[in-house]
Amino acid sequence: MSNYTERKSVLFTLGTFLAILAYSVTFAELRGMSAYVVPAIVWLLAAVLLTKSTIMIRNSIKDKLFVILLILLSLRFTTDVITGLSLGFGLNLLSVSITNIVINILRTLPMIVALESLRTTLTFRIDKLCGSRKRALLIIVITIVMALAYVPITRLLSLLPLTTGGTVQFIVNRLFPLLVESAVLTALAYIGGAIFPVVYMSLVKAYIFIMPVLPVQQGHVRPLAYILTSLLQLVILWAIRSKRMSFREVYDSLLSKRAGMLKRVIHVAMTAFNIVIAGGMLFLLVTGGRLTVVTSGSMTPTLNVGDIVVVTPTQNLQNGTIAVYVGERSLVIHRIVGVTMGNNGTILYVFKGDANDDIDPNPVPREYVMGKMSFKIPSLGLPVVLLTESVGGFSTMSALLISLTVLLYALMLESEVMKLW
Repeated sequence: MSNYTERKSVLFTLGTFLAILAYSVTFAELRGMSAYVVPAIVWLLAAVLLTKSTIMIRNSIKDKLFVILLILLSLRFTTDVITGLSLGFGLNLLSVSITNIVINILRTLPMIVALESLRTTLTFRIDKLCGSRKRALLIIVITIVMALAYVPITRLLSLLPLTTGGTVQFIVNRLFPLLVESAVLTALAYIGGAIFPVVYMSLVKAYIFIMPVLPVQQGHVRPLAYILTSLLQLVILWAIRSKRMSFREVYDSLLSKRAGMLKRVIHVAMTAFNIVIAGGMLFLLVTGGRLTVVTSGSMTPTLNVGDIVVVTPTQNLQNGTIAVYVGERSLVIHRIVGVTMGNNGTILYVFKGDANDDIDPNPVPREYVMGKMSFKIPSLGLPVVLLTESVGGFSTMSALLISLTVLLYALMLESEVMKLW
Protein backbone atom coordinates (compact mmCIF):
# COMPACT_ATOMS: atom_id res chain seq x y z
CA MET A 1 0.00 0.00 0.00
CA SER A 2 2.84 2.40 0.84
CA ASN A 3 4.52 1.79 -2.54
CA TYR A 4 1.21 2.51 -4.26
CA THR A 5 0.83 5.75 -2.30
CA GLU A 6 4.40 6.79 -3.02
CA ARG A 7 3.88 6.06 -6.73
CA LYS A 8 0.78 8.24 -6.82
CA SER A 9 2.65 11.03 -5.03
CA VAL A 10 5.47 10.90 -7.59
CA LEU A 11 2.98 10.99 -10.47
CA PHE A 12 1.15 13.88 -8.83
CA THR A 13 4.38 15.86 -8.37
CA LEU A 14 5.52 15.32 -11.96
CA GLY A 15 2.07 16.08 -13.32
CA THR A 16 1.84 19.29 -11.31
CA PHE A 17 5.26 20.38 -12.57
CA LEU A 18 4.21 19.76 -16.19
CA ALA A 19 0.93 21.63 -15.65
CA ILE A 20 2.83 24.67 -14.36
CA LEU A 21 5.25 24.35 -17.29
CA ALA A 22 2.37 24.19 -19.78
CA TYR A 23 0.74 27.26 -18.22
CA SER A 24 4.03 29.19 -18.37
CA VAL A 25 5.06 28.14 -21.88
CA THR A 26 3.46 31.33 -23.22
CA PHE A 27 6.64 33.16 -22.28
CA ALA A 28 8.49 31.18 -24.96
CA GLU A 29 6.68 33.25 -27.62
CA LEU A 30 6.17 30.27 -29.90
CA ARG A 31 5.02 31.03 -33.42
CA GLY A 32 2.82 29.29 -35.96
CA MET A 33 1.37 25.86 -35.17
CA SER A 34 4.00 25.30 -32.47
CA ALA A 35 2.15 27.84 -30.32
CA TYR A 36 -0.76 25.35 -30.25
CA VAL A 37 1.04 22.02 -30.51
CA VAL A 38 3.71 22.44 -27.83
CA PRO A 39 1.38 23.55 -24.98
CA ALA A 40 -1.14 20.86 -25.98
CA ILE A 41 1.53 18.14 -25.77
CA VAL A 42 2.76 19.34 -22.37
CA TRP A 43 -0.82 19.56 -21.09
CA LEU A 44 -1.47 16.05 -22.41
CA LEU A 45 1.54 14.65 -20.54
CA ALA A 46 0.42 16.45 -17.39
CA ALA A 47 -3.12 15.08 -17.85
CA VAL A 48 -1.88 11.48 -18.18
CA LEU A 49 0.20 11.72 -15.01
CA LEU A 50 -2.42 13.55 -12.96
CA THR A 51 -5.26 11.20 -13.91
CA LYS A 52 -3.13 8.33 -12.62
CA SER A 53 -2.74 10.07 -9.27
CA THR A 54 -6.34 10.99 -8.49
CA ILE A 55 -9.75 9.48 -7.85
CA MET A 56 -11.66 9.62 -11.12
CA ILE A 57 -15.09 8.73 -9.71
CA ARG A 58 -16.62 7.86 -6.38
CA ASN A 59 -18.54 4.59 -6.52
CA SER A 60 -21.22 5.98 -4.21
CA ILE A 61 -22.18 8.65 -6.73
CA LYS A 62 -21.60 6.65 -9.90
CA ASP A 63 -25.27 5.93 -10.64
CA LYS A 64 -26.20 9.63 -10.38
CA LEU A 65 -23.54 10.91 -12.77
CA PHE A 66 -25.80 11.29 -15.79
CA VAL A 67 -28.66 13.03 -13.98
CA ILE A 68 -26.44 15.47 -12.07
CA LEU A 69 -24.45 16.51 -15.14
CA LEU A 70 -27.62 16.85 -17.22
CA ILE A 71 -29.18 19.18 -14.67
CA LEU A 72 -26.08 21.36 -14.29
CA LEU A 73 -25.47 21.60 -18.03
CA SER A 74 -29.12 22.36 -18.74
CA LEU A 75 -28.94 25.29 -16.33
CA ARG A 76 -25.82 26.63 -18.05
CA PHE A 77 -27.14 26.31 -21.60
CA THR A 78 -30.61 27.61 -20.68
CA THR A 79 -28.98 30.71 -19.22
CA ASP A 80 -27.26 31.33 -22.56
CA VAL A 81 -30.54 30.93 -24.45
CA ILE A 82 -32.44 33.28 -22.15
CA THR A 83 -29.74 35.96 -22.12
CA GLY A 84 -29.48 35.65 -25.89
CA LEU A 85 -33.20 36.17 -26.33
CA SER A 86 -33.06 39.11 -23.92
CA LEU A 87 -29.91 40.84 -25.22
CA GLY A 88 -29.61 39.41 -28.72
CA PHE A 89 -27.29 36.89 -30.39
CA GLY A 90 -24.06 37.71 -32.16
CA LEU A 91 -21.62 35.77 -34.32
CA ASN A 92 -19.10 33.67 -32.40
CA LEU A 93 -15.77 35.50 -32.25
CA LEU A 94 -14.05 32.15 -32.79
CA SER A 95 -14.04 30.59 -36.22
CA VAL A 96 -16.41 27.61 -36.34
CA SER A 97 -14.73 25.85 -39.25
CA ILE A 98 -14.07 22.14 -38.79
CA THR A 99 -10.30 22.71 -38.63
CA ASN A 100 -10.51 25.38 -35.92
CA ILE A 101 -13.05 23.39 -33.91
CA VAL A 102 -10.76 20.34 -33.89
CA ILE A 103 -7.68 22.45 -33.05
CA ASN A 104 -9.47 24.23 -30.18
CA ILE A 105 -10.82 21.01 -28.71
CA LEU A 106 -7.47 19.19 -28.96
CA ARG A 107 -5.72 22.20 -27.45
CA THR A 108 -8.20 22.68 -24.59
CA LEU A 109 -9.22 19.14 -23.61
CA PRO A 110 -5.81 18.06 -22.19
CA MET A 111 -5.68 21.27 -20.16
CA ILE A 112 -9.14 20.60 -18.70
CA VAL A 113 -8.25 16.99 -17.81
CA ALA A 114 -4.97 18.07 -16.18
CA LEU A 115 -6.42 20.99 -14.22
CA GLU A 116 -9.49 19.12 -12.98
CA SER A 117 -7.42 16.07 -11.99
CA LEU A 118 -5.11 18.42 -10.09
CA ARG A 119 -8.10 20.11 -8.43
CA THR A 120 -9.56 16.75 -7.40
CA THR A 121 -6.31 15.45 -5.91
CA LEU A 122 -5.74 18.64 -3.91
CA THR A 123 -9.38 18.67 -2.73
CA PHE A 124 -9.25 15.08 -1.48
CA ARG A 125 -5.91 15.61 0.26
CA ILE A 126 -7.12 18.72 2.01
CA ASP A 127 -10.27 16.88 3.09
CA LYS A 128 -8.08 14.64 5.25
CA LEU A 129 -6.89 17.58 7.37
CA CYS A 130 -8.26 17.77 10.90
CA GLY A 131 -9.07 21.44 11.34
CA SER A 132 -12.30 22.52 9.63
CA ARG A 133 -11.20 26.16 9.37
CA LYS A 134 -7.90 25.19 7.79
CA ARG A 135 -9.69 22.92 5.32
CA ALA A 136 -12.14 25.66 4.36
CA LEU A 137 -9.35 28.22 3.87
CA LEU A 138 -7.29 25.87 1.69
CA ILE A 139 -10.35 24.90 -0.37
CA ILE A 140 -11.02 28.60 -1.03
CA VAL A 141 -7.39 29.11 -2.06
CA ILE A 142 -7.56 26.12 -4.44
CA THR A 143 -10.80 27.40 -5.95
CA ILE A 144 -9.24 30.82 -6.63
CA VAL A 145 -5.99 29.40 -8.03
CA MET A 146 -7.80 26.94 -10.31
CA ALA A 147 -10.08 29.73 -11.56
CA LEU A 148 -7.05 31.83 -12.52
CA ALA A 149 -5.47 28.80 -14.21
CA TYR A 150 -8.15 29.03 -16.92
CA VAL A 151 -7.08 32.61 -17.71
CA PRO A 152 -4.03 32.86 -20.00
CA ILE A 153 -1.05 34.27 -18.17
CA THR A 154 -0.66 36.97 -20.83
CA ARG A 155 -4.18 38.18 -20.00
CA LEU A 156 -3.32 38.44 -16.31
CA LEU A 157 -0.06 40.27 -17.01
CA SER A 158 -1.88 42.69 -19.31
CA LEU A 159 -3.64 44.09 -16.23
CA LEU A 160 -0.29 45.43 -15.00
CA PRO A 161 0.04 48.30 -14.38
CA LEU A 162 -3.46 48.38 -12.93
CA THR A 163 -5.90 50.64 -14.72
CA THR A 164 -9.26 51.33 -13.14
CA GLY A 165 -11.41 50.71 -16.20
CA GLY A 166 -9.73 47.58 -17.54
CA THR A 167 -9.25 45.95 -14.14
CA VAL A 168 -12.81 46.61 -12.95
CA GLN A 169 -14.21 45.28 -16.21
CA PHE A 170 -12.03 42.16 -15.94
CA ILE A 171 -13.04 41.55 -12.31
CA VAL A 172 -16.78 42.00 -12.88
CA ASN A 173 -17.15 40.43 -16.32
CA ARG A 174 -14.51 37.71 -16.15
CA LEU A 175 -13.07 37.02 -12.68
CA PHE A 176 -16.28 36.82 -10.60
CA PRO A 177 -18.01 34.38 -13.00
CA LEU A 178 -14.81 32.29 -13.12
CA LEU A 179 -14.59 32.15 -9.32
CA VAL A 180 -18.17 30.99 -8.87
CA GLU A 181 -17.82 28.48 -11.72
CA SER A 182 -14.60 27.24 -10.10
CA ALA A 183 -16.51 26.73 -6.85
CA VAL A 184 -18.99 24.55 -8.76
CA LEU A 185 -16.12 22.51 -10.23
CA THR A 186 -14.54 22.08 -6.78
CA ALA A 187 -17.88 20.88 -5.40
CA LEU A 188 -18.24 18.46 -8.32
CA ALA A 189 -14.74 17.10 -7.72
CA TYR A 190 -15.40 16.66 -4.00
CA ILE A 191 -18.73 14.93 -4.50
CA GLY A 192 -17.91 12.58 -7.34
CA GLY A 193 -14.25 12.71 -8.37
CA ALA A 194 -12.38 14.14 -11.34
CA ILE A 195 -14.69 12.80 -14.05
CA PHE A 196 -17.47 15.22 -13.02
CA PRO A 197 -15.64 18.53 -13.56
CA VAL A 198 -13.78 17.12 -16.60
CA VAL A 199 -17.00 16.20 -18.42
CA TYR A 200 -18.75 19.40 -17.38
CA MET A 201 -15.99 21.77 -18.53
CA SER A 202 -15.33 19.75 -21.70
CA LEU A 203 -18.95 20.05 -22.82
CA VAL A 204 -19.10 23.76 -21.91
CA LYS A 205 -15.94 24.50 -23.90
CA ALA A 206 -17.05 22.33 -26.84
CA TYR A 207 -20.35 24.22 -26.89
CA ILE A 208 -18.48 27.53 -27.11
CA PHE A 209 -16.26 26.27 -29.91
CA ILE A 210 -19.08 24.76 -31.99
CA MET A 211 -21.94 27.29 -31.67
CA PRO A 212 -22.00 29.76 -34.60
CA VAL A 213 -23.91 32.35 -32.54
CA LEU A 214 -23.67 33.20 -28.85
CA PRO A 215 -25.35 35.80 -26.61
CA VAL A 216 -23.83 39.25 -27.01
CA GLN A 217 -21.94 40.87 -24.16
CA GLN A 218 -23.97 43.89 -23.07
CA GLY A 219 -22.92 45.52 -19.82
CA HIS A 220 -22.83 43.19 -16.81
CA VAL A 221 -26.04 41.26 -17.51
CA ARG A 222 -24.50 38.13 -19.02
CA PRO A 223 -21.75 37.74 -16.35
CA LEU A 224 -24.38 38.32 -13.65
CA ALA A 225 -26.53 35.60 -15.22
CA TYR A 226 -23.59 33.18 -15.15
CA ILE A 227 -22.92 34.01 -11.50
CA LEU A 228 -26.55 33.36 -10.52
CA THR A 229 -26.59 30.12 -12.49
CA SER A 230 -23.40 28.91 -10.80
CA LEU A 231 -24.83 29.79 -7.38
CA LEU A 232 -27.95 27.78 -8.21
CA GLN A 233 -25.75 24.87 -9.28
CA LEU A 234 -23.94 25.08 -5.93
CA VAL A 235 -27.28 24.90 -4.13
CA ILE A 236 -28.15 21.77 -6.12
CA LEU A 237 -24.82 20.12 -5.28
CA TRP A 238 -25.14 21.10 -1.63
CA ALA A 239 -28.58 19.48 -1.48
CA ILE A 240 -27.26 16.30 -3.08
CA ARG A 241 -24.28 16.18 -0.72
CA SER A 242 -25.87 17.16 2.59
CA LYS A 243 -29.48 16.01 2.36
CA ARG A 244 -28.86 13.20 -0.11
CA MET A 245 -32.21 13.96 -1.71
CA SER A 246 -32.93 13.86 -5.40
CA PHE A 247 -34.91 16.70 -6.91
CA ARG A 248 -37.68 14.22 -7.56
CA GLU A 249 -37.98 13.78 -3.79
CA VAL A 250 -37.88 17.54 -3.24
CA TYR A 251 -40.46 18.02 -5.98
CA ASP A 252 -42.77 15.38 -4.47
CA SER A 253 -42.34 16.84 -0.99
CA LEU A 254 -43.65 20.20 -2.19
CA LEU A 255 -46.91 18.61 -3.33
CA SER A 256 -48.62 16.13 -1.06
CA LYS A 257 -50.05 12.95 -2.53
CA ARG A 258 -53.53 14.25 -1.79
CA ALA A 259 -53.04 17.12 -4.21
CA GLY A 260 -53.20 14.87 -7.26
CA MET A 261 -55.29 17.24 -9.36
CA LEU A 262 -53.04 20.21 -8.58
CA LYS A 263 -50.02 18.11 -9.46
CA ARG A 264 -51.49 17.16 -12.84
CA VAL A 265 -52.40 20.78 -13.57
CA ILE A 266 -48.85 21.88 -12.79
CA HIS A 267 -47.45 19.14 -15.02
CA VAL A 268 -49.68 20.20 -17.91
CA ALA A 269 -48.85 23.89 -17.41
CA MET A 270 -45.12 23.22 -17.24
CA THR A 271 -45.26 21.03 -20.36
CA ALA A 272 -47.20 23.68 -22.28
CA PHE A 273 -44.79 26.36 -21.11
CA ASN A 274 -41.86 24.24 -22.25
CA ILE A 275 -43.40 23.70 -25.71
CA VAL A 276 -44.16 27.40 -26.16
CA ILE A 277 -40.68 28.47 -25.09
CA ALA A 278 -38.98 25.84 -27.26
CA GLY A 279 -41.12 26.79 -30.27
CA GLY A 280 -40.48 30.48 -29.72
CA MET A 281 -36.72 29.96 -29.42
CA LEU A 282 -36.70 27.89 -32.62
CA PHE A 283 -38.64 30.58 -34.48
CA LEU A 284 -36.31 33.35 -33.32
CA LEU A 285 -33.16 31.36 -34.07
CA VAL A 286 -34.38 30.48 -37.57
CA THR A 287 -35.56 33.99 -38.43
CA GLY A 288 -32.76 35.81 -36.58
CA GLY A 289 -35.36 37.78 -34.63
CA ARG A 290 -35.67 38.89 -31.06
CA LEU A 291 -38.28 39.93 -28.52
CA THR A 292 -38.79 43.38 -27.07
CA VAL A 293 -41.30 44.63 -24.53
CA VAL A 294 -43.18 47.91 -24.98
CA THR A 295 -42.46 50.06 -21.92
CA SER A 296 -44.04 53.39 -22.92
CA GLY A 297 -47.30 54.63 -24.40
CA SER A 298 -45.76 56.39 -27.40
CA MET A 299 -47.30 53.91 -29.84
CA THR A 300 -50.82 53.64 -28.40
CA PRO A 301 -53.30 52.43 -29.45
CA THR A 302 -51.30 50.27 -31.90
CA LEU A 303 -48.97 49.07 -29.15
CA ASN A 304 -49.68 49.31 -25.45
CA VAL A 305 -47.43 49.09 -22.42
CA GLY A 306 -46.67 45.44 -21.71
CA ASP A 307 -47.11 44.15 -25.26
CA ILE A 308 -44.37 41.79 -26.45
CA VAL A 309 -43.21 42.58 -29.97
CA VAL A 310 -41.47 40.02 -32.18
CA VAL A 311 -38.87 41.82 -34.29
CA THR A 312 -37.29 40.21 -37.37
CA PRO A 313 -34.49 41.56 -39.58
CA THR A 314 -35.56 42.91 -42.98
CA GLN A 315 -34.32 45.04 -45.84
CA ASN A 316 -37.87 46.13 -46.68
CA LEU A 317 -38.18 49.33 -44.67
CA GLN A 318 -40.62 51.94 -45.95
CA ASN A 319 -43.08 54.55 -44.77
CA GLY A 320 -45.60 53.09 -42.34
CA THR A 321 -43.38 50.22 -41.15
CA ILE A 322 -43.15 49.76 -37.39
CA ALA A 323 -39.50 49.08 -36.64
CA VAL A 324 -37.03 48.94 -33.76
CA TYR A 325 -33.88 51.04 -33.70
CA VAL A 326 -31.06 51.55 -31.22
CA GLY A 327 -31.62 54.80 -29.35
CA GLU A 328 -29.27 56.71 -27.08
CA ARG A 329 -30.34 54.86 -23.93
CA SER A 330 -32.49 51.94 -25.05
CA LEU A 331 -34.24 50.29 -27.97
CA VAL A 332 -37.05 52.36 -29.49
CA ILE A 333 -40.01 50.91 -31.37
CA HIS A 334 -41.72 53.57 -33.52
CA ARG A 335 -43.21 53.94 -36.98
CA ILE A 336 -41.21 55.10 -40.02
CA VAL A 337 -42.76 58.33 -41.36
CA GLY A 338 -40.05 59.38 -43.79
CA VAL A 339 -36.88 58.38 -45.63
CA THR A 340 -34.10 60.88 -46.37
CA MET A 341 -30.53 60.89 -47.61
CA GLY A 342 -27.56 61.92 -45.48
CA ASN A 343 -24.65 64.12 -46.54
CA ASN A 344 -22.52 61.08 -47.43
CA GLY A 345 -25.32 59.38 -49.38
CA THR A 346 -26.48 57.07 -46.59
CA ILE A 347 -30.18 56.33 -46.10
CA LEU A 348 -31.73 57.88 -42.99
CA TYR A 349 -35.12 56.90 -41.56
CA VAL A 350 -37.39 59.33 -39.75
CA PHE A 351 -39.36 57.77 -36.88
CA LYS A 352 -42.40 58.91 -34.90
CA GLY A 353 -44.54 57.39 -32.20
CA ASP A 354 -48.23 57.14 -33.13
CA ALA A 355 -49.21 58.91 -29.91
CA ASN A 356 -46.51 61.59 -30.18
CA ASP A 357 -47.04 65.02 -31.72
CA ASP A 358 -43.45 65.38 -32.91
CA ILE A 359 -41.10 63.15 -34.86
CA ASP A 360 -38.11 61.60 -33.11
CA PRO A 361 -35.21 64.08 -32.73
CA ASN A 362 -32.64 62.50 -35.04
CA PRO A 363 -32.97 60.50 -38.29
CA VAL A 364 -31.67 56.95 -37.88
CA PRO A 365 -29.07 55.32 -40.20
CA ARG A 366 -29.90 51.91 -41.64
CA GLU A 367 -27.28 50.08 -39.53
CA TYR A 368 -29.03 51.19 -36.32
CA VAL A 369 -32.39 49.72 -37.36
CA MET A 370 -32.65 46.19 -35.91
CA GLY A 371 -35.74 45.08 -37.85
CA LYS A 372 -39.46 45.46 -38.26
CA MET A 373 -42.35 44.27 -36.11
CA SER A 374 -43.69 40.92 -37.29
CA PHE A 375 -46.48 40.58 -34.75
CA LYS A 376 -47.29 41.37 -31.14
CA ILE A 377 -48.44 39.40 -28.11
CA PRO A 378 -50.77 41.69 -26.13
CA SER A 379 -50.04 42.41 -22.45
CA LEU A 380 -47.86 39.31 -21.89
CA GLY A 381 -44.86 41.47 -21.02
CA LEU A 382 -46.59 43.38 -18.20
CA PRO A 383 -44.71 41.39 -15.50
CA VAL A 384 -41.43 42.47 -17.14
CA VAL A 385 -42.51 46.13 -17.05
CA LEU A 386 -43.62 45.88 -13.40
CA LEU A 387 -40.40 44.10 -12.39
CA THR A 388 -38.28 46.67 -14.21
CA GLU A 389 -40.00 49.50 -12.36
CA SER A 390 -39.90 47.78 -8.97
CA VAL A 391 -36.42 46.21 -8.84
CA GLY A 392 -34.49 49.09 -10.34
CA GLY A 393 -33.56 48.50 -13.93
CA PHE A 394 -33.29 45.99 -16.71
CA SER A 395 -30.07 44.37 -15.46
CA THR A 396 -31.48 43.47 -12.06
CA MET A 397 -34.79 42.40 -13.57
CA SER A 398 -33.02 40.18 -16.14
CA ALA A 399 -30.98 38.52 -13.41
CA LEU A 400 -34.14 37.82 -11.40
CA LEU A 401 -36.02 36.43 -14.38
CA ILE A 402 -33.06 34.30 -15.44
CA SER A 403 -32.61 32.80 -11.98
CA LEU A 404 -36.34 31.99 -11.68
CA THR A 405 -36.54 30.57 -15.20
CA VAL A 406 -33.48 28.33 -14.90
CA LEU A 407 -34.85 27.03 -11.60
CA LEU A 408 -38.13 26.18 -13.32
CA TYR A 409 -36.29 24.45 -16.15
CA ALA A 410 -34.17 22.49 -13.67
CA LEU A 411 -37.24 21.22 -11.87
CA MET A 412 -38.97 20.33 -15.14
CA LEU A 413 -35.92 18.58 -16.55
CA GLU A 414 -35.10 16.65 -13.41
CA SER A 415 -38.72 15.59 -13.04
CA GLU A 416 -38.81 14.18 -16.57
CA VAL A 417 -35.35 12.60 -16.38
CA MET A 418 -36.12 10.84 -13.13
CA LYS A 419 -39.12 9.19 -14.80
CA LEU A 420 -36.75 7.59 -17.30
CA TRP A 421 -33.90 6.91 -14.92
